[in-house]
Amino acid sequence: DNPVVRINKNDPNGIIYDSTQIYLPLNQRAILKLYGRGNELIVQNYQDISEVFKLNCFIAKNATEYIICSNSDYLVRILESIKYDYILHN
Repeated sequence: DNPVVRINKNDPNGIIYDSTQIYLPLNQRAILKLYGRGNELIVQNYQDISEVFKLNCFIAKNATEYIICSNSDYLVRILESIKYDYILHN
């Protein structure tokens, strides 16, 4: 599944709209957020662990096929948080 989240509260949810925000989880401690356009593109690095966890839970909850994580303990926390029945494969 695609671990990229696009959110736009004001306009259609597309990358051509300046108000669209794009979130990319980098790991369990950081999110990359992009918004704006062209030479005004703004990049923010979120390091609030609770916000990163919420985004990772959102992505996992909306996954249609696979949920992949390099840390099995963190993955279990996410799956339990979204009340997802799971089987871990090593």
